[in-house]
Amino acid sequence: MNKLMKLVVLKLVMIAWPDPLTFGANLKDAQFMAEAREGFTQMYNLDYDEAMGTFALLHSQYPQHPAPPLYMATTVWLRELLRRDDLDLNKFATASYFDEPLQRETPVEIRQRFKNFIDESLVLSTSALKKNPADNDAQYLLASAYGVQAAFAISVEHSKVQAFEYGKKSYQLHSQLVSKNPEYYDSYMTLGMYEYITGKLPWYIKWLARMAGYHGSVERGMQYLQLTADRGLYASDDARVMLMVLRVRDGNYGQALETEEYLQTKYNKSFLLPLTRAQILEKMGDKAEAAGIYQDVIASSDAGVRNYDQLKSGRARYALGRKLMDLDRYDLALPQLRASLRDPAMTANQLASAWLAAGESLDALGRRADAIADYRLVLSLQDFDGTHRLAKNFIDQPYRPVRR
Repeated sequence: MNKLMKLVVLKLVMIAWPDPLTFGANLKDAQFMAEAREGFTQMYNLDYDEAMGTFALLHSQYPQHPAPPLYMATTVWLRELLRRDDLDLNKFATASYFDEPLQRETPVEIRQRFKNFIDESLVLSTSALKKNPADNDAQYLLASAYGVQAAFAISVEHSKVQAFEYGKKSYQLHSQLVSKNPEYYDSYMTLGMYEYITGKLPWYIKWLARMAGYHGSVERGMQYLQLTADRGLYASDDARVMLMVLRVRDGNYGQALETEEYLQTKYNKSFLLPLTRAQILEKMGDKAEAAGIYQDVIASSDAGVRNYDQLKSGRARYALGRKLMDLDRYDLALPQLRASLRDPAMTANQLASAWLAAGESLDALGRRADAIADYRLVLSLQDFDGTHRLAKNFIDQPYRPVRR
């Protein structure tokens, strides 16, 4: 049964961002709410340093409130996902992505910083509940803290066991809260994800879930998420993000695109949202518009637009080059791959992949001699994930794009 439970909980709260709530009568003031919302806007816009400063100020002003340390833990988590290139629609929309082996290790100091913040939030919310078991906000914050722990465990550490443990606690607390207060709409986001995931279980294990008391409905799950999006006080945009990801997984690209448009209008400093839009358009078959968006993103990066300048690294340019190759725009991909090769921070493995991709692009453009030269450069580097085999194959037979 443990295996079944892991499947149910793995992505229950993958993007379960906590939300600013009132906490105690003396904290129901406009200043707290305004500053908390400002911090979350900064996070959506990828201004993580500013968000951390906003939440740290809140922490100093309200030292007994469990929300500020929870928000700081969330900031640490999201910034680490961005550093590892894991805040990507295609990765979140792929059911098995976080089951795969880790590609990049998280520094010990980042893990410890996250743990310190989340532990402090757990202590404060638990203490508040002991004083007043009827405090709905304290229970919500405690549930959210466990949810973020589960999200960190599966997305950063790829630990199914920990994700299951924390995710189960989060779900139970949210479920209890909704039972007491059906109008606590922010909690429906986690319940909606539970319903969706349980409803998506394959038929041959779904009966086991029912025997264990686990029932789920994809339709009800989407309704719960929409309820939070429409009526949640603070988690509405978080629910929209999850609805967008699930709609992409289910092939409802038009609805996903509408959600992305709303979010991009509201958070226009984030380069992740236009990249997400391009990926959705590609899935819809509109390669020309998708390529245009990538060109706009690259132009903003080249111009030094705030946050977009993070895409100047070799790793980022290689990723953009690969995305353009997927769109059959090898003419646009090649300059980005060449730019990635000029970054001294690129590792030997990354260089091998970039030279190989550059050779493939040259082959696709009919520049056979130049392509062979790049393939030979790949052979001069350390073999990585079959790069030597592919380079030898393409020296013998030209690379041919797979038309989709």
